[in-house]
Amino acid sequence: MMPLVNVSIVSIGGKLDEFVQTALREQGYRIVLPEAAKDSAFAEADLLLLTLATAQELTYIREARDCFGGPLIVIGPSRDSQLLITALEAGADDYVQRPFRTDELLARIRAQLRRRTNGVNVRQIGELRIDAMQQRVMYASHELHLSRVEYQLLVTLLNHPGRRLQAGYLIEQVWGQHTVDDLEVLQATIHRLRGLVERDIANPQLLCGDVRQGYWIKTAA
Repeated sequence: MMPLVNVSIVSIGGKLDEFVQTALREQGYRIVLPEAAKDSAFAEADLLLLTLATAQELTYIREARDCFGGPLIVIGPSRDSQLLITALEAGADDYVQRPFRTDELLARIRAQLRRRTNGVNVRQIGELRIDAMQQRVMYASHELHLSRVEYQLLVTLLNHPGRRLQAGYLIEQVWGQHTVDDLEVLQATIHRLRGLVERDIANPQLLCGDVRQGYWIKTAA
């Protein structure tokens, strides 16, 4: 069954190719084309694609995020680590670099739209607690305000407490497709999460591991 989903596309200095729009429509997505990052036309959208021509236009991510609370995928120029981190910190849930394959973009859209709970109601390890019904994350009695990607990554790890999960598996679960460039996205997201739940990022005691050996939630001191 085709999804009844509204996808808004905002192009800043660039344009999403017509064949990509056609591919989205063939999958059952309804395309809305607002004129600006602050345009209220995507208020009812389920997902926003923000297409940017250059890295200098990343400032528009914050404008879009201020107006839109749903999944936000940025399509932009070839990225380096700093560009990726800047985009994620500005509020993007995912970053697709040009050139890209249409099936890759569709996979990333599906990943952002699917349910994030994975059947978990409440899960707690140490001072970290996730209430999936309310989609709230608490750490040391403080609520953490996470992006959808950060939330889904934590849920995936907490679904397998103490188990070492390889980078490729985490990428497929959270972003929907595994490419070499996605390792940078995973590392940047882990780094941001550690800044929220670790007292010493350089010596993590809860969110352990690295991109080579895999990541896991430590269940005991």
